[in-house]
Amino acid sequence: MNKKNTLGYAIFNGIERNEYLNELYDALLFNYCRHIFHSSSDKKELDLNDLLRFADLLSKSVNVDNSEMHHSLAQEIVTLLCILEPDNLLVKDTVGAVLSQLNNYLGLSHAAPDYYEPSILERITNEYEKSLLQIPFEQDKYFLRSQKYVYDYMNEEVFFSYSGPTSMGKSFVMRTFIRDKIKKNDNCNFAVIVPTRALINEIFRALAEDMSGILRENDYRIVTSSGNSIVKDKNKHRYIFVMTPERMMYQLIEYPDIPVHYVFIDEAQNISKKDGRSAYYYQIVNMLMQNKTQPHIIFASPHIPNPEVYLGVAAANIEAKSLSSVFTPVSQEKFLIDMNSGTYGYYNPMSAQLKTVGKFPEMSLSMIVDQFGAGKRNLVYCNFKSAVVSSAVRYSKLLRPVNDAELIELAQEIREQVHPDYYLAYTVERGVAFHVGYIPPNIRIRIEELFRKKDGGINVIFCTSTLLEGVNMPADNLFITDYRNGYNPLSDVEFRNLTGRVGRLQYSLYGNVFLICMKDEEISPQSYVELLQSGIKKQTLSVSDLSDEAKQYIVESLTSGTTKLMPLAEQTENDFAFMRKTAGILLRDIMSGRLSMVCQEFESFLLPEKIKAIREIFASRDNEPDDDINVSLDQIDRLNEAIKNGLRYPQIKQYPGEDEDTYHIEYSDVLNFLNRMHEIFDWENYEKSDLGNGNSLKYYARLLLQWLSGGGIKYIIEQSISYHRDKRQRLYISKDNRPIYDGSVEHNNKIIEKCFSDYNRIIDFKLKNYFKRFSDEIKRQFGVESFSNDWYEFIEYGTRNRYRIQLQKDGFSFETASYIYTNRDIYLAKRNCELKVRICLLNCSRISVREEAAIVHNNMPELFIR
Repeated sequence: MNKKNTLGYAIFNGIERNEYLNELYDALLFNYCRHIFHSSSDKKELDLNDLLRFADLLSKSVNVDNSEMHHSLAQEIVTLLCILEPDNLLVKDTVGAVLSQLNNYLGLSHAAPDYYEPSILERITNEYEKSLLQIPFEQDKYFLRSQKYVYDYMNEEVFFSYSGPTSMGKSFVMRTFIRDKIKKNDNCNFAVIVPTRALINEIFRALAEDMSGILRENDYRIVTSSGNSIVKDKNKHRYIFVMTPERMMYQLIEYPDIPVHYVFIDEAQNISKKDGRSAYYYQIVNMLMQNKTQPHIIFASPHIPNPEVYLGVAAANIEAKSLSSVFTPVSQEKFLIDMNSGTYGYYNPMSAQLKTVGKFPEMSLSMIVDQFGAGKRNLVYCNFKSAVVSSAVRYSKLLRPVNDAELIELAQEIREQVHPDYYLAYTVERGVAFHVGYIPPNIRIRIEELFRKKDGGINVIFCTSTLLEGVNMPADNLFITDYRNGYNPLSDVEFRNLTGRVGRLQYSLYGNVFLICMKDEEISPQSYVELLQSGIKKQTLSVSDLSDEAKQYIVESLTSGTTKLMPLAEQTENDFAFMRKTAGILLRDIMSGRLSMVCQEFESFLLPEKIKAIREIFASRDNEPDDDINVSLDQIDRLNEAIKNGLRYPQIKQYPGEDEDTYHIEYSDVLNFLNRMHEIFDWENYEKSDLGNGNSLKYYARLLLQWLSGGGIKYIIEQSISYHRDKRQRLYISKDNRPIYDGSVEHNNKIIEKCFSDYNRIIDFKLKNYFKRFSDEIKRQFGVESFSNDWYEFIEYGTRNRYRIQLQKDGFSFETASYIYTNRDIYLAKRNCELKVRICLLNCSRISVREEAAIVHNNMPELFIR
């Protein structure tokens, strides 16, 4: 039936353009803005009954393209009225009616828990709808309508892609699906692919906490790295892999015989980014599609209008479903504060206009957060890490230390693990934190937990774009201090994803976003308005956006028998990295006969004679391309030859009588080895900005030695501070500010930030990846599964102590493994030559260790003994 011929279409089509509705809605936003800013100006008069009638009508919208937008508008109206008219019985009744009509039963339990339908027929209808939306195996818990559509498609489709607002609860549906499959004994392995390591920890903990009993009963194990000891048993257990695309690639390389039946690619919009990381998505989907077991692949992304585009990663012209929802169960109200003009106002999304309401006295960012964030959970976004830290410190100076046992203990842990002067310890004691990518995982997790807990002591977090990458925080307010991420403007997707981080359905029905034009900064209100007005553009796949010039260059290079590529004119480092990895995927696909998405994108450049020539040239070589796209074949050739000629990791010396943690490595040996790696992997071409600089290798050699000492980041920081003090070195504060180190707290924190940045970027990412390939090649050439002087393992686990390494392989963090080993007489034991952990660790006095131990115990109960 044509929707245009229905009564619903006649009533609801274009209702959002109704002039009277828009007048009432604008008055509502004005009054709510006045309420938030405690304005003395007169509120706008509006007919409450008429606005409630509109809300009730909008909640019933059907048969028009904008029905979901109407539903969101209906909920927003009643939510704001509930705040402005908390004692009005008619408002309360309409809130219940609207939320019930929209099947937002969780929101209903917050806003109108006593509501019931006025007529028997309505009650019967509502109970029937609730029965359809009931979450399997749960009592009195229900999906949103959009969540139920997603859940059903997950069950029905082999390939499925969906998008929705950030507050839709995409991760919740995924976890529910996994739990239900496990309860039904479907005997499946699952993989959840997330873009960052921070999200690995979040998803791991959410799964472990949501269904710890179910996982143990059904012998499931959560695996976050191919190095985890529990995966060594291969198919002895069932698995849930929670990994970044890169880690999943190595999992599939090392354990191709472990099937994966369901793959969830979260934050799938990252496939559209033209950088080296997006290439991993094509590679892992390629590898999964070659397995004997055909996987179900589900893509989830926020706000994307065309989620079907990501289905192309799996294969072209496949029969698959997609779904894009715009219904948001949580309203996000936007306000603008212009610190230059001293004005404030609100943004009306219906008219796409910014409305100025009044003036306010001159205030700093700290004062704004303090005034509007009092008694609330607040996130403050800054576009640079340095701004995050300095803003958090300035704000904390307004506050006194909080008498909270968990905050006091966390601050003490930070001082012990990092440095006594670290700003984060100072801010945490005052209920404030900052959230940047380099913070040690165990500390970051504790910060997030104390922010999520209703009675947690952290109320304000200053953060960078890590918030864009899927970390879920139940914030009431979000303060945005810049429309950029670093120096680059936020994209439309990034901006919507950022503003969507405020408000969470399990806590409330709304959240406030304060867009701030900082004093004396080149930020105008128009910069924010343009982002608010812009719709989300249709996304494309990054491989489709690869230029014809780059595609032609790749094909011509492969046809001539070379895999060494050089950056094209005006090509950024990210563009070059993506081009290189794409070339690696293409070569592997050609040699193995895989008709992948990447191959199809090169179809017009890959004539049959070129494919034949490429196969003939590379088939005759000693080394064939493999699935590790972190290195190219020219690098592999030089590596294999060097190892055949005797290249090994530097020797580590240990003298008789010394304990396992005491050993000696010559700095000159490490530097010489890095110089050889520089030649083998051609860092001058492939890593120009850091490893490619031969002079920088001297510094990286020292950094590597310090990390291998086993003292963690704290030892690196201590050594760097001592060096600056003894040599009276200058610090880089800014281009025009390079003072001599003076021992101050400020200077110590500059050194701490640099140590964190260099460790994360160089040691824990770049060198680790290259060392992994070196170690894998030694194992391959000598036919061994492991060897004693494996520097990749030493980098991965930050020690060469076999007990601390094993504890980390069993699932403990570096910091907790170090704590357990330090107290090994209490917590460790040997049984049948295997390392075991005593169950008393679950009652450890240190909160972070105790909580981590509980998760590891649920995931690997056989590790623990009494």
